[in-house]
Amino acid sequence: MLDFFTRPGNRLSHQNIWIAVRVGEALGLLLGYAGADSEALDEPLRARLRERNLPGDFLSEGHPGEWYVDTLAVTPAARGHGVGARLLHEAAAHGLGRVGLLVEYGNRAVRLYRCEGFVVQEKRTLGGHTYDHMVRRVGSA
Repeated sequence: MLDFFTRPGNRLSHQNIWIAVRVGEALGLLLGYAGADSEALDEPLRARLRERNLPGDFLSEGHPGEWYVDTLAVTPAARGHGVGARLLHEAAAHGLGRVGLLVEYGNRAVRLYRCEGFVVQEKRTLGGHTYDHMVRRVGSA
């Protein structure tokens, strides 16, 4: 699966990743893309799963009209220093009307999302887990 990072046109591509760096040290990363592109970006992963006789029928996560944050991760040493908030602001700079993400119940990051203006829009079930689909209108934080 590591080869997906180097290939364009899929969810895990380097084209969709922003890394927060300070003096050569990675502090965090955000993986995001236009929700309208979710189906197309997921197709290479679905094909790989089918090649390996694994189920490739998962639902795409992003919605049209939003910049979808697939992954936000901050190193433990950088937490609480605004790195996650800066990465979320980067996601808002893509010209779409809102930024969306899924957060699993009990995830501590929900505090950050609420502070940044995200609100629960709906509940979604993916892969047997229930998530809150949180959305922030661009310019509302």
